[in-house]
Amino acid sequence: MGMIRMFKKHEQMDQLIRQKRTGTMKEFAKKLGVSERQIWRYIENIRCLGGEVEYSYEHNSYVYTQSFRYELGSTVEELAEIKGGFSCNYDLIRHTCDISLYWGD
Repeated sequence: MGMIRMFKKHEQMDQLIRQKRTGTMKEFAKKLGVSERQIWRYIENIRCLGGEVEYSYEHNSYVYTQSFRYELGSTVEELAEIKGGFSCNYDLIRHTCDISLYWGD
């Protein structure tokens, strides 16, 4: 998946979480047009950025358990000019995160 498309999916995901409209994991994946595994990766990325996301049975939605703001820091057009990307790996056992950034010419 391209970097811009991934950022757009993250923004959509963030909006659905804030509105408490994700539904179950299966429904959430369908709304974003991705696999359930990809939803887990997105949640992992949000956790790497400091967001705490949990499923709420009360709301039938994934929710932020504390205040969190997902921001790119750049416009999508600016990001389109960047040749590179990032990876984020969240260790569920140790609750640690490894973020790697890379770019080319």
